[in-house]
Parts: sequence; structure tokens; C-alpha cells
Amino acid sequence: MTLLAGIDLGTTALKGVIINESGKIFSSQKRTVNYQYGTGSSVEFSANEYYQTFCRLINDLLSHIPDYEQVAALSISGATGNTLLLDKNNEPLIDVISWLDQRPLDYPQVLEGLHYDEIHKTTGWPFLEIFPLAHLAWLKTKKPEVYHAASRYLMNISYLYYRLTNRFVIDHSTATTFYLQDQERGKWHRPLLDLLGINVSQLPELLPSSTLLGKLSQRACDETGLSPETEVVLGSFDHPAAARGAGVLKEGSLLLSCGTSWVGFYPVNNRQTGIDNGMLVDPFLSPDGPWAAMFSLPGLGNSIDALVSHLVHKNEISQKYRIFDLEAGQSSPAAEQLTIEITKPVEQLLIWLKKAEKHYSRGDLFRGIMNAVTFEVKRRIDHYEEKGVKADNITMVGGVSGSLLWTQVVANVTEKPIRLINGQMAGATGSAIMAGVGIGLFNNEEEGFNRIGGKPETVQPDEIKFRKD
Repeated sequence: MTLLAGIDLGTTALKGVIINESGKIFSSQKRTVNYQYGTGSSVEFSANEYYQTFCRLINDLLSHIPDYEQVAALSISGATGNTLLLDKNNEPLIDVISWLDQRPLDYPQVLEGLHYDEIHKTTGWPFLEIFPLAHLAWLKTKKPEVYHAASRYLMNISYLYYRLTNRFVIDHSTATTFYLQDQERGKWHRPLLDLLGINVSQLPELLPSSTLLGKLSQRACDETGLSPETEVVLGSFDHPAAARGAGVLKEGSLLLSCGTSWVGFYPVNNRQTGIDNGMLVDPFLSPDGPWAAMFSLPGLGNSIDALVSHLVHKNEISQKYRIFDLEAGQSSPAAEQLTIEITKPVEQLLIWLKKAEKHYSRGDLFRGIMNAVTFEVKRRIDHYEEKGVKADNITMVGGVSGSLLWTQVVANVTEKPIRLINGQMAGATGSAIMAGVGIGLFNNEEEGFNRIGGKPETVQPDEIKFRKD
């Protein structure tokens, strides 16, 4: 029996799964990420504490498999865009700057003169001020003594690989969020490095997803509890990993990932399709398979959580989404008349909610939130469908994919069947598939999904018609 470990580095939690080559899940666990919220909208976390949390997750997973079994391969994927600087001894110079950090929004003049259209064409993503290119520019101007003291510039996932294998590496998918890669060439982009004063030698090595890196270091074995024979395999960005784990591998399908951000992920055969439509482009299964084009509703999951948390009582917090589901399903027709601008900042949404709860029941407000999010997603899907980016079906993973009511609402509003598979663990399952590809257990991702991905359930649209905002 061959056991594979897949890890999904979520924004709020690290999730993992151990699964065998036939799809039997032996263990699935998660650990919460601890953030430091400082002044000036800073959001950071300790690189070493994060690694310790990672090790505890691995230990949790291993405690649920037979003593005589060993994990053959491990792969890591996740939500990235977090920036870390290391000193000459490869120790963290700073705490990791999260993509949730708002300080670079007032980014310094060092980025002036950049041609943002060219950034999109080159790196694959339209410029976003909350990702490492902006972090690095901000550090270069605001904290030059720390910035210039750095020996290495990387994202925290590369630090994890270093702690596991003593190698500084990053896959092409994850590197897209670094904004320093020429995506089509698969190489670091010299003009951006020159702007930041960074040498290629100070960056991780670029490699394809599913690349076999080698065995764990002895220190990593001691810290994680894994066998010295465990192989480490490169993963990918979180949504491409979830697409692998949910079997969304071909053009004509859509993955709707409902996490801290809600993301629509379309496999596309032509990279230019995503560029022309202003979408986030990922290498995905190229060059032998499709690229991917994505749209994002950043922080939407956080907004939902803030609104729901405000409406429930303290003694209901642990069951808040079960209560949300139950009461939303018992809402009155008044809920259909609610108009909530769900993409507004959380502070504005809470001001609106405090006024609205004087006039509507909690169940009506719950249903209003559900409808507002669903119609916003519908608007995005319709927009890209008009541009020629189409999908016959939607696969929902993460967050609310465990809600039968919400998935039915999405099916009804979009008038498309909803596939449900691997829910919270789609990203971890996708990582396990890449681990299997890396060690030659599977010939490719499609075979990996067919072997261990499982069988989806389908929610068909019913005859209920919803008002469109």
C-alpha cells in the first residue's frame, strides 16, 4: 500500500490528508494559523511558528495511520502571496507579510513608471497591491536597512520546502503570485528584479508542479515524524491544487472555490483568453494541458463570516453556520427583497447590518446574505460567459460547499448543475495527487484523480426562480 500526504496551506488554516493509491482516506486534519494584527493595517505571522504549526499538522495526520505504514510522498500547495526575507544564515529577518496586509496599498514611488498592462502579460496576473511585488517595493522604501540586509527574497512556502529538504524552490504556479516570473518562459523576469535590486541567486529555483525534490532531511524527519524515505514533491497555488482534487481539468468546466476569497477557476486551452479578459492566469497543466483563467472576489469569505458572527449570540458561535443554514432555509418572502452590496468593505457592511436587523428577522438577513453573494458570483459568471469564457457545470469546494441549501441556491441562480466533491479537502487531495505524479505512481493528474479523487454528488437546478438584483 502506498500512502500519499497532501497539504493545503489555507489563509486561515492548514489542512492535510493522508490517502492511499486507491482513494481510501486514512486521516484528515487541520490547524489554525496564528496572525499578528499590528498598527497601520499590518497582518503578519512568524515563519518559525508557522513551520511548527505545519509540523504539528503532520504529526496529527500520522497519529491516525497504522504504525507499520509510512508516507511515500508529501506535496504542499496553498494560498500564497506572503513575503519573507532571510538573512545570510537563512534565518527570517522579518515576520512573514501576509497578503491580507494593507500597508502596501499606499505603495511607494519605487513602483511608479511600471507599465501595469505589461505586468499582466508577463506575470499572468493584473497588478495587485497586496502581493509580494508591492510588499518588496514597500520594504525597499520604508525599511531599507532590513531590505538590503536580506540574503534571500521569497514566499513562506519556499521556506517550508527549505526546512524540509534544504532546497529553496518554488513551482511556476505559486511563483505567479510573486509577480517576478515571466510566466510563459518560466524564468525570473530581469526588468522587475532590476527595479527591486534583487539577483536571481537570491530567489528560489523555478520548477514545474509535481517535480520530485528528494527525500526529507533528517532534521525534518525528527520534527514532522515522517520517515526518512518520504519523498517531497512540489505542489501548486491553492486553486489549481483544488481543481486537481475536484477533477476540474478540462475547458468547459468551472471550479468555484469558497474560501477567504471566492475564486472562479476556468481551465482554458489558450493563455491569451485569460489575458484578454483581464483575468488571473495560472500555468495549471500547461504545456501538455490547459492553462487556467480566474476571477476573484477578495476577502468575500471574511465579509460573510463577519456578518454571520455579528448576528449570532456568543453561545452560538461554534454552531454559527449550522444556524445560518437552518434559519436561512426558514426565511420569509421579505428576504428576497433585501439588497446587500456584498463587495463593500466589512465596516460598511456591518453599519448596514446594524440598521437592517431592526426591520428584518435573523433568518431573513441570513438568506439575504446568501442571495447577495450568489448573485454577485452569477454576475461574474455572466460577464465572462459574454466574453466567451463558458462552463457547462460548476464544481463548488471549500467553505459553503458543505451547505446543501447554499449549493442549491447557486444551482438555481446560475441554472447550472453543481458538482460537490472533496469539499474542504479538495486542495489537500490535489496536493496528494501531485505527490503521486511526482513519484511515478500516476502518469498524470487525470489518472490521479480517477484513482483517488472519489465520486462527486450533483445538485441540479430546481424550478424555484430568484429575483435578480
